[in-house]
Amino acid sequence: MSSSHESDEPSFVRSQKGSQMLSYKSYTYYKIRESLTTCFWRCSLYKSHKCPGKVSTDKSTRSGLIVKITTDHNDHFSHLLKIEARKIRNKIKDDAVNLGANGRPVLVKQIVDSALEGVDEIVAGVLPTHDALTRQAKRAAKRAAKTSN
Repeated sequence: MSSSHESDEPSFVRSQKGSQMLSYKSYTYYKIRESLTTCFWRCSLYKSHKCPGKVSTDKSTRSGLIVKITTDHNDHFSHLLKIEARKIRNKIKDDAVNLGANGRPVLVKQIVDSALEGVDEIVAGVLPTHDALTRQAKRAAKRAAKTSN
């Protein structure tokens, strides 16, 4: 499935549990193994949809240059909306941590409102509720404050 938002440049996003995922051509991948020079990635829908999609990246380049698409995806939809939603959630959490929002609910609300400003309706439909995003930001700030002490 092609999209005008689709990018040939790989980028990295964090999963809900904080591990690194690869975003490439509107699909997300999780790392399955690595060698000295190459990282091997599998489609994030491998378990739920039996998707065989795999890529490998060169570890020597910081950008994660795609070396090879080893297996194409089956007929599931791309992850474009989920990728955009994940980037917004990650930004909210990062801003809450970087701005020291722990114990400052007004600041957390401003962070969430700012991140949601101008978000496409379709992407907003994939995002959690405003209250859930606020709770996630508060938890991220609280965890960061605990680890810095």
